[in-house]
Amino acid sequence: MMSRALAMALAAVSILARGAGVDAAPGDVTATDVNTTVTRPNFSVVGRLFVHGPSGNVAVGDISTYNDTSGAPAQKLEVDGSAMVRGDVVFHNSNGESSIVVLDSNANALAVKDAGASPITYWKINSDSQRLETHAPIHILDTRIEAKDNDATGLQFTAEAGNPIVTLDTTDSAENVKVSYPINAQDATDSCATSVDGTCSALASVVTTGGLTVGKKTFMTGTLRVADTTDVSVTNSETDVDGSVRLAGGLAVEKSAAIKAKLSVLSTTDGDSSGIGAALYVKGGYHVGGDTYVGGGSMIELAGKSAKVGKSVNVTSSSSSPVTVATLRLKPGKSARLSVDVSCQWTGGAPATVAAEFSVHHNSGAAPEPSVGVTPPRTGMVRATQRVGTASDDGYFDFVVVPDDSSGAGVEKDFAVKAFTADAGSGNAPALATASVVARVTGDFVSLT
Repeated sequence: MMSRALAMALAAVSILARGAGVDAAPGDVTATDVNTTVTRPNFSVVGRLFVHGPSGNVAVGDISTYNDTSGAPAQKLEVDGSAMVRGDVVFHNSNGESSIVVLDSNANALAVKDAGASPITYWKINSDSQRLETHAPIHILDTRIEAKDNDATGLQFTAEAGNPIVTLDTTDSAENVKVSYPINAQDATDSCATSVDGTCSALASVVTTGGLTVGKKTFMTGTLRVADTTDVSVTNSETDVDGSVRLAGGLAVEKSAAIKAKLSVLSTTDGDSSGIGAALYVKGGYHVGGDTYVGGGSMIELAGKSAKVGKSVNVTSSSSSPVTVATLRLKPGKSARLSVDVSCQWTGGAPATVAAEFSVHHNSGAAPEPSVGVTPPRTGMVRATQRVGTASDDGYFDFVVVPDDSSGAGVEKDFAVKAFTADAGSGNAPALATASVVARVTGDFVSLT
Protein backbone atom coordinates (compact mmCIF):
# COMPACT_ATOMS: atom_id res chain seq x y z
CA MET A 1 0.00 0.00 0.00
CA MET A 2 1.36 3.41 -0.97
CA SER A 3 2.63 5.42 1.95
CA ARG A 4 1.06 8.79 2.83
CA ALA A 5 4.35 10.66 2.12
CA LEU A 6 4.67 9.17 -1.36
CA ALA A 7 1.06 10.02 -2.11
CA MET A 8 1.60 13.61 -1.09
CA ALA A 9 4.69 13.91 -3.35
CA LEU A 10 2.85 12.52 -6.36
CA ALA A 11 -0.02 14.89 -5.71
CA ALA A 12 2.39 17.83 -5.64
CA VAL A 13 3.98 16.82 -8.96
CA SER A 14 0.51 16.49 -10.48
CA ILE A 15 -0.48 19.93 -9.23
CA LEU A 16 2.70 21.57 -10.60
CA ALA A 17 2.14 19.90 -13.95
CA ARG A 18 -1.24 21.57 -14.18
CA GLY A 19 0.33 25.04 -13.62
CA ALA A 20 -1.14 25.57 -10.17
CA GLY A 21 0.74 27.03 -7.14
CA VAL A 22 1.94 25.21 -4.05
CA ASP A 23 0.52 26.08 -0.62
CA ALA A 24 2.29 24.66 2.39
CA ALA A 25 0.63 24.45 5.76
CA PRO A 26 1.83 22.38 8.68
CA GLY A 27 1.49 18.74 7.75
CA ASP A 28 0.16 18.90 4.19
CA VAL A 29 0.66 20.11 0.58
CA THR A 30 -2.48 21.39 -1.15
CA ALA A 31 -3.33 22.81 -4.57
CA THR A 32 -3.74 26.59 -4.67
CA ASP A 33 -5.70 28.36 -7.36
CA VAL A 34 -3.84 30.80 -9.62
CA ASN A 35 -6.36 33.50 -8.75
CA THR A 36 -4.28 36.49 -7.58
CA THR A 37 -6.97 37.63 -5.19
CA VAL A 38 -6.34 34.67 -2.95
CA THR A 39 -4.07 35.42 0.03
CA ARG A 40 -1.29 32.88 0.15
CA PRO A 41 0.19 31.61 3.36
CA ASN A 42 3.89 31.87 4.18
CA PHE A 43 6.21 29.14 2.92
CA SER A 44 9.62 28.00 4.18
CA VAL A 45 11.98 25.52 2.58
CA VAL A 46 14.21 23.69 5.10
CA GLY A 47 14.52 26.90 7.10
CA ARG A 48 16.73 28.55 4.40
CA LEU A 49 14.27 29.90 1.82
CA PHE A 50 11.27 31.90 2.97
CA VAL A 51 8.36 33.14 0.86
CA HIS A 52 6.11 35.75 2.40
CA GLY A 53 2.66 34.79 1.23
CA PRO A 54 0.76 38.09 1.35
CA SER A 55 3.48 40.12 -0.48
CA GLY A 56 5.20 37.42 -2.48
CA ASN A 57 8.60 38.72 -1.25
CA VAL A 58 11.30 36.06 -1.14
CA ALA A 59 14.22 35.85 1.27
CA VAL A 60 17.27 33.63 1.27
CA GLY A 61 18.42 33.27 4.85
CA ASP A 62 17.97 31.43 8.12
CA ILE A 63 14.47 30.94 9.52
CA SER A 64 15.51 32.76 12.65
CA THR A 65 15.75 35.91 10.56
CA TYR A 66 12.87 35.30 8.17
CA ASN A 67 9.74 33.68 9.69
CA ASP A 68 5.97 33.95 10.14
CA THR A 69 5.97 36.41 13.01
CA SER A 70 8.81 38.90 12.73
CA GLY A 71 10.96 38.38 9.66
CA ALA A 72 9.02 39.21 6.52
CA PRO A 73 11.37 40.38 3.67
CA ALA A 74 10.77 44.00 2.65
CA GLN A 75 11.81 43.55 -1.00
CA LYS A 76 10.93 41.11 -3.74
CA LEU A 77 14.24 39.36 -3.10
CA GLU A 78 16.42 39.60 -0.03
CA VAL A 79 19.66 37.67 0.42
CA ASP A 80 21.17 37.50 3.90
CA GLY A 81 24.77 36.80 2.90
CA SER A 82 26.89 36.72 -0.23
CA ALA A 83 25.50 35.93 -3.67
CA MET A 84 27.24 34.68 -6.79
CA VAL A 85 25.82 35.45 -10.22
CA ARG A 86 27.31 33.52 -13.13
CA GLY A 87 25.54 35.57 -15.77
CA ASP A 88 24.36 39.10 -16.44
CA VAL A 89 22.33 41.23 -14.06
CA VAL A 90 19.78 43.04 -16.20
CA PHE A 91 17.83 46.06 -14.95
CA HIS A 92 14.53 46.39 -16.78
CA ASN A 93 12.74 49.61 -15.98
CA SER A 94 9.35 48.62 -17.32
CA ASN A 95 7.91 49.29 -13.86
CA GLY A 96 9.73 52.58 -13.40
CA GLU A 97 13.29 53.84 -12.97
CA SER A 98 15.90 51.19 -12.38
CA SER A 99 18.37 52.02 -9.64
CA ILE A 100 20.82 50.59 -7.13
CA VAL A 101 19.86 51.79 -3.66
CA VAL A 102 22.39 51.74 -0.80
CA LEU A 103 22.12 52.47 2.89
CA ASP A 104 21.97 56.10 3.91
CA SER A 105 24.67 57.75 6.09
CA ASN A 106 27.06 54.86 5.69
CA ALA A 107 30.76 55.32 4.89
CA ASN A 108 30.88 51.85 3.28
CA ALA A 109 27.45 51.77 1.68
CA LEU A 110 28.74 49.87 -1.38
CA ALA A 111 32.23 48.75 -2.43
CA VAL A 112 33.53 47.12 -5.60
CA LYS A 113 36.58 44.91 -4.96
CA ASP A 114 38.21 41.82 -6.42
CA ALA A 115 38.25 38.29 -4.96
CA GLY A 116 42.01 38.06 -4.40
CA ALA A 117 43.65 36.83 -1.25
CA SER A 118 44.18 40.50 -0.35
CA PRO A 119 41.14 42.11 -1.98
CA ILE A 120 41.72 45.45 -3.72
CA THR A 121 38.92 48.00 -3.48
CA TYR A 122 38.36 49.82 -6.78
CA TRP A 123 35.58 52.18 -5.87
CA LYS A 124 33.21 52.79 -3.02
CA ILE A 125 29.94 54.63 -2.41
CA ASN A 126 30.19 56.68 0.79
CA SER A 127 26.63 57.79 1.55
CA ASP A 128 27.80 59.48 4.74
CA SER A 129 29.93 62.06 2.86
CA GLN A 130 27.81 61.70 -0.29
CA ARG A 131 30.81 60.83 -2.42
CA LEU A 132 31.79 58.19 -4.94
CA GLU A 133 35.32 57.23 -3.91
CA THR A 134 37.79 55.89 -6.44
CA HIS A 135 40.51 53.78 -4.83
CA ALA A 136 42.35 52.75 -8.00
CA PRO A 137 43.53 54.50 -11.19
CA ILE A 138 40.93 55.32 -13.85
CA HIS A 139 41.96 53.97 -17.25
CA ILE A 140 39.90 55.71 -19.94
CA LEU A 141 39.67 53.76 -23.18
CA ASP A 142 37.19 56.13 -24.80
CA THR A 143 38.48 59.45 -26.14
CA ARG A 144 36.55 61.90 -23.98
CA ILE A 145 34.94 62.86 -20.70
CA GLU A 146 31.78 64.89 -21.26
CA ALA A 147 31.06 67.85 -18.98
CA LYS A 148 27.63 69.36 -18.38
CA ASP A 149 26.73 71.56 -21.33
CA ASN A 150 26.18 75.33 -21.14
CA ASP A 151 27.11 75.66 -17.48
CA ALA A 152 29.65 77.94 -15.80
CA THR A 153 30.73 74.95 -13.72
CA GLY A 154 30.29 72.24 -16.31
CA LEU A 155 32.97 70.16 -14.57
CA GLN A 156 35.06 70.93 -11.50
CA PHE A 157 38.10 69.41 -9.88
CA THR A 158 38.02 70.51 -6.23
CA ALA A 159 39.87 69.94 -2.98
CA GLU A 160 38.10 67.87 -0.32
CA ALA A 161 36.67 71.02 1.23
CA GLY A 162 35.02 71.85 -2.08
CA ASN A 163 37.37 74.66 -3.11
CA PRO A 164 37.65 74.62 -6.93
CA ILE A 165 41.08 73.86 -8.41
CA VAL A 166 40.14 73.44 -12.08
CA THR A 167 36.77 74.46 -13.53
CA LEU A 168 35.53 73.71 -17.04
CA ASP A 169 33.16 76.52 -18.02
CA THR A 170 30.93 75.20 -20.80
CA THR A 171 28.86 78.37 -21.23
CA ASP A 172 27.89 78.55 -24.91
CA SER A 173 30.28 80.74 -26.97
CA ALA A 174 32.34 81.47 -23.83
CA GLU A 175 33.84 78.07 -23.06
CA ASN A 176 37.06 78.22 -21.05
CA VAL A 177 39.13 76.44 -18.43
CA LYS A 178 39.66 78.22 -15.10
CA VAL A 179 42.58 77.19 -12.91
CA SER A 180 42.53 78.55 -9.36
CA TYR A 181 46.03 77.47 -8.33
CA PRO A 182 49.55 77.46 -9.86
CA ILE A 183 50.30 75.24 -12.85
CA ASN A 184 53.77 73.70 -12.67
CA ALA A 185 54.93 72.40 -16.04
CA GLN A 186 58.02 70.36 -15.11
CA ASP A 187 58.80 69.28 -18.64
CA ALA A 188 62.15 70.75 -19.72
CA THR A 189 61.53 70.89 -23.48
CA ASP A 190 62.99 74.13 -24.81
CA SER A 191 60.97 76.12 -27.30
CA CYS A 192 62.56 76.27 -30.79
CA ALA A 193 65.42 74.05 -29.54
CA THR A 194 68.58 76.04 -30.35
CA SER A 195 67.08 78.23 -33.06
CA VAL A 196 67.55 81.94 -32.53
CA ASP A 197 64.85 83.43 -34.71
CA GLY A 198 63.47 80.56 -36.78
CA THR A 199 59.87 79.37 -36.90
CA CYS A 200 58.89 77.53 -33.71
CA SER A 201 57.17 74.17 -33.93
CA ALA A 202 54.54 72.98 -31.48
CA LEU A 203 57.20 71.32 -29.35
CA ALA A 204 57.64 73.09 -26.02
CA SER A 205 56.79 72.67 -22.35
CA VAL A 206 53.70 74.87 -22.76
CA VAL A 207 52.09 75.54 -26.17
CA THR A 208 49.15 77.82 -26.84
CA THR A 209 47.76 78.42 -30.33
CA GLY A 210 45.76 81.43 -29.12
CA GLY A 211 46.46 84.42 -26.92
CA LEU A 212 47.78 84.38 -23.38
CA THR A 213 46.67 86.77 -20.63
CA VAL A 214 48.67 86.98 -17.40
CA GLY A 215 47.10 88.96 -14.56
CA LYS A 216 50.15 89.23 -12.34
CA LYS A 217 53.92 89.11 -12.49
CA THR A 218 55.63 86.56 -14.75
CA PHE A 219 59.12 85.26 -14.03
CA MET A 220 61.19 83.44 -16.66
CA THR A 221 64.61 81.91 -16.17
CA GLY A 222 65.11 81.33 -19.89
CA THR A 223 65.02 83.60 -22.91
CA LEU A 224 61.84 85.10 -24.33
CA ARG A 225 61.50 85.12 -28.11
CA VAL A 226 58.59 86.58 -30.04
CA ALA A 227 58.43 85.23 -33.60
CA ASP A 228 55.79 87.73 -34.69
CA THR A 229 57.32 90.28 -37.10
CA THR A 230 54.78 93.08 -36.73
CA ASP A 231 56.67 96.37 -37.00
CA VAL A 232 55.88 99.17 -34.59
CA SER A 233 53.08 101.50 -35.64
CA VAL A 234 51.95 104.80 -34.17
CA THR A 235 48.39 106.00 -34.73
CA ASN A 236 45.86 108.51 -33.42
CA SER A 237 48.33 111.41 -33.24
CA GLU A 238 50.88 109.35 -31.34
CA THR A 239 48.43 108.29 -28.64
CA ASP A 240 48.28 104.62 -29.66
CA VAL A 241 51.13 102.27 -30.49
CA ASP A 242 51.36 98.64 -31.54
CA GLY A 243 54.03 96.10 -32.40
CA SER A 244 55.24 92.55 -31.82
CA VAL A 245 55.44 93.30 -28.09
CA ARG A 246 53.19 95.88 -26.46
CA LEU A 247 53.35 96.80 -22.77
CA ALA A 248 50.72 98.83 -20.94
CA GLY A 249 53.31 99.68 -18.28
CA GLY A 250 57.00 100.40 -18.15
CA LEU A 251 59.87 98.21 -19.28
CA ALA A 252 62.85 97.52 -17.02
CA VAL A 253 65.98 95.91 -18.49
CA GLU A 254 68.81 94.96 -16.13
CA LYS A 255 71.38 94.26 -18.84
CA SER A 256 72.20 95.49 -22.32
CA ALA A 257 69.52 96.02 -24.94
CA ALA A 258 70.12 95.85 -28.70
CA ILE A 259 67.61 97.27 -31.18
CA LYS A 260 68.29 96.47 -34.83
CA ALA A 261 65.86 99.07 -36.19
CA LYS A 262 64.67 102.50 -35.08
CA LEU A 263 63.89 103.50 -31.49
CA SER A 264 61.10 106.06 -31.08
CA VAL A 265 60.50 107.84 -27.76
CA LEU A 266 57.16 109.62 -28.01
CA SER A 267 57.14 111.34 -24.64
CA THR A 268 57.32 115.14 -24.82
CA THR A 269 58.66 115.56 -21.29
CA ASP A 270 61.48 118.09 -21.15
CA GLY A 271 64.73 117.27 -19.47
CA ASP A 272 65.68 118.89 -16.18
CA SER A 273 68.56 118.87 -13.73
CA SER A 274 67.53 115.50 -12.25
CA GLY A 275 67.59 113.87 -15.67
CA ILE A 276 65.39 110.97 -14.60
CA GLY A 277 62.14 112.75 -15.52
CA ALA A 278 63.20 113.45 -19.11
CA ALA A 279 61.76 111.74 -22.18
CA LEU A 280 65.13 110.00 -22.64
CA TYR A 281 67.51 109.64 -19.71
CA VAL A 282 71.06 108.29 -20.01
CA LYS A 283 73.00 108.13 -16.75
CA GLY A 284 76.28 107.27 -18.41
CA GLY A 285 77.85 108.45 -21.64
CA TYR A 286 76.46 107.76 -25.08
CA HIS A 287 77.91 107.63 -28.57
CA VAL A 288 76.12 108.62 -31.77
CA GLY A 289 77.67 107.32 -34.98
CA GLY A 290 75.54 109.37 -37.36
CA ASP A 291 74.22 112.88 -37.65
CA THR A 292 72.22 114.15 -34.68
CA TYR A 293 69.39 116.65 -34.81
CA VAL A 294 68.03 118.27 -31.66
CA GLY A 295 64.74 120.03 -32.24
CA GLY A 296 64.03 121.17 -28.72
CA GLY A 297 64.92 124.40 -27.02
CA SER A 298 68.06 123.29 -25.19
CA MET A 299 70.80 120.75 -24.64
CA ILE A 300 72.12 120.62 -21.07
CA GLU A 301 75.01 118.57 -19.77
CA LEU A 302 73.83 116.36 -16.92
CA ALA A 303 76.28 117.81 -14.43
CA GLY A 304 75.34 121.38 -15.40
CA LYS A 305 78.75 122.34 -16.86
CA SER A 306 77.69 123.51 -20.31
CA ALA A 307 74.56 123.90 -22.36
CA LYS A 308 73.32 125.28 -25.66
CA VAL A 309 69.90 126.64 -26.54
CA GLY A 310 68.50 127.45 -29.97
CA LYS A 311 65.14 129.13 -30.41
CA SER A 312 63.13 131.72 -32.31
CA VAL A 313 61.53 134.73 -30.58
CA ASN A 314 59.70 137.90 -31.61
CA VAL A 315 61.65 140.94 -30.43
CA THR A 316 60.07 144.40 -30.16
CA SER A 317 61.20 147.96 -29.60
CA SER A 318 59.49 148.14 -26.20
CA SER A 319 62.01 148.84 -23.46
CA SER A 320 59.29 148.43 -20.83
CA SER A 321 58.30 144.94 -22.05
CA PRO A 322 61.45 143.35 -23.44
CA VAL A 323 61.32 139.79 -24.76
CA THR A 324 63.10 136.95 -22.94
CA VAL A 325 65.75 135.40 -25.16
CA ALA A 326 67.30 133.05 -22.57
CA THR A 327 66.66 131.95 -18.97
CA LEU A 328 69.52 130.79 -16.73
CA ARG A 329 68.80 129.06 -13.43
CA LEU A 330 71.34 129.22 -10.62
CA LYS A 331 71.66 128.11 -7.04
CA PRO A 332 72.74 130.61 -4.35
CA GLY A 333 76.47 131.39 -4.45
CA LYS A 334 76.89 130.01 -8.00
CA SER A 335 77.81 131.78 -11.23
CA ALA A 336 78.03 131.04 -14.94
CA ARG A 337 79.21 132.66 -18.14
CA LEU A 338 76.41 133.15 -20.67
CA SER A 339 76.77 134.18 -24.31
CA VAL A 340 73.78 135.17 -26.43
CA ASP A 341 73.72 135.57 -30.22
CA VAL A 342 70.64 137.32 -31.63
CA SER A 343 70.02 137.95 -35.34
CA CYS A 344 67.08 139.36 -37.28
CA GLN A 345 66.17 141.68 -40.18
CA TRP A 346 66.32 145.36 -39.35
CA THR A 347 63.98 147.95 -40.82
CA GLY A 348 64.48 147.96 -44.60
CA GLY A 349 65.53 144.29 -44.68
CA ALA A 350 69.20 144.67 -43.73
CA PRO A 351 70.62 142.00 -41.38
CA ALA A 352 71.25 142.78 -37.75
CA THR A 353 73.26 140.68 -35.28
CA VAL A 354 74.54 141.03 -31.75
CA ALA A 355 76.88 138.76 -29.78
CA ALA A 356 76.67 139.54 -26.06
CA GLU A 357 78.48 137.88 -23.17
CA PHE A 358 77.31 137.99 -19.54
CA SER A 359 78.84 136.93 -16.24
CA VAL A 360 75.83 136.07 -14.11
CA HIS A 361 76.25 135.70 -10.33
CA HIS A 362 73.69 134.54 -7.77
CA ASN A 363 74.54 136.63 -4.71
CA SER A 364 71.11 136.60 -3.03
CA GLY A 365 70.22 140.02 -4.41
CA ALA A 366 73.48 141.82 -3.62
CA ALA A 367 76.04 143.06 -6.12
CA PRO A 368 77.39 141.87 -8.45
CA GLU A 369 74.14 140.02 -9.03
CA PRO A 370 72.19 141.50 -11.98
CA SER A 371 69.40 143.87 -10.98
CA VAL A 372 66.89 146.19 -12.66
CA GLY A 373 66.29 148.03 -9.42
CA VAL A 374 69.41 150.16 -9.66
CA THR A 375 70.49 152.89 -12.07
CA PRO A 376 71.98 152.00 -14.39
CA PRO A 377 70.67 148.42 -14.23
CA ARG A 378 73.26 145.75 -13.49
CA THR A 379 73.28 143.24 -16.35
CA GLY A 380 76.56 141.46 -15.77
CA MET A 381 77.43 142.12 -19.43
CA VAL A 382 81.13 141.58 -20.16
CA ARG A 383 81.16 142.55 -23.81
CA ALA A 384 78.88 142.89 -26.84
CA THR A 385 79.57 143.09 -30.55
CA GLN A 386 76.83 144.40 -32.84
CA ARG A 387 76.34 144.69 -36.60
CA VAL A 388 73.01 146.36 -37.20
CA GLY A 389 71.56 147.28 -40.61
CA THR A 390 73.58 149.44 -42.99
CA ALA A 391 76.53 151.60 -42.10
CA SER A 392 74.24 154.62 -41.75
CA ASP A 393 71.85 152.90 -39.32
CA ASP A 394 72.03 153.98 -35.70
CA GLY A 395 70.17 150.96 -34.41
CA TYR A 396 71.27 148.51 -31.75
CA PHE A 397 70.04 145.73 -29.40
CA ASP A 398 69.79 146.43 -25.70
CA PHE A 399 69.63 143.90 -22.84
CA VAL A 400 68.44 143.67 -19.26
CA VAL A 401 68.88 140.71 -16.88
CA VAL A 402 65.96 140.21 -14.48
CA PRO A 403 66.27 137.84 -11.48
CA ASP A 404 63.06 136.11 -10.37
CA ASP A 405 62.83 136.94 -6.65
CA SER A 406 59.17 135.94 -6.32
CA SER A 407 60.11 133.10 -3.94
CA GLY A 408 62.87 135.05 -2.25
CA ALA A 409 66.23 136.50 -3.25
CA GLY A 410 68.31 133.81 -1.54
CA VAL A 411 66.81 130.67 -3.11
CA GLU A 412 67.49 128.83 -6.35
CA LYS A 413 66.05 131.09 -9.02
CA ASP A 414 65.88 132.07 -12.69
CA PHE A 415 67.72 134.94 -14.35
CA ALA A 416 65.84 136.08 -17.48
CA VAL A 417 67.97 137.72 -20.19
CA LYS A 418 65.68 140.07 -22.07
CA ALA A 419 66.30 142.04 -25.29
CA PHE A 420 64.67 144.84 -27.28
CA THR A 421 65.50 146.85 -30.43
CA ALA A 422 66.50 150.51 -30.19
CA ASP A 423 68.12 153.35 -32.16
CA ALA A 424 69.84 156.64 -31.49
CA GLY A 425 66.99 158.75 -32.79
CA SER A 426 66.48 157.71 -36.40
CA GLY A 427 63.36 155.68 -35.62
CA ASN A 428 64.65 152.75 -37.69
CA ALA A 429 64.44 150.19 -34.87
CA PRO A 430 61.87 147.55 -35.95
CA ALA A 431 58.76 147.50 -33.78
CA LEU A 432 58.52 143.74 -34.31
CA ALA A 433 60.99 141.30 -35.79
CA THR A 434 61.43 137.53 -35.71
CA ALA A 435 64.84 136.83 -34.26
CA SER A 436 66.97 133.71 -34.14
CA VAL A 437 68.61 133.13 -30.74
CA VAL A 438 71.53 130.89 -29.84
CA ALA A 439 72.55 130.89 -26.18
CA ARG A 440 75.50 129.05 -24.62
CA VAL A 441 76.44 128.75 -20.97
CA THR A 442 79.37 127.29 -19.03
CA GLY A 443 79.78 127.08 -15.29
CA ASP A 444 77.91 125.78 -12.28
CA PHE A 445 74.26 126.19 -13.22
CA VAL A 446 71.00 124.31 -12.96
CA SER A 447 69.47 124.81 -16.38
CA LEU A 448 69.33 126.94 -19.49
CA THR A 449 66.17 127.46 -21.53
